[in-house]
Amino acid sequence: MAVEFIDIGSHKNIYAVVFGHNDVLITQAQDSKTRKAMIIFHSADDQMKPEDYINKFVDEIPLPDSVLVFEDPETIATLIQSLSEIQKMFFQ
Repeated sequence: MAVEFIDIGSHKNIYAVVFGHNDVLITQAQDSKTRKAMIIFHSADDQMKPEDYINKFVDEIPLPDSVLVFEDPETIATLIQSLSEIQKMFFQ
């Protein structure tokens, strides 16, 4: 996973998280104060154990590279639907 600025079409310097090289650990967490749900992204290395990152409060894990924060459960469903559609459209 890379977090970088990229050009997308005519749009320049877009902040992007680039996936695709099996180098990302994706887990979930919750903020203990706000109770907001999160998908956490870490650049993975050989030392990381996924089980050490699962079902933790965000303060219990190392600093993430990026985070998706969900304040409304409907946005989770929307994200899942969008990911499913992009998978069908471009990877099947």
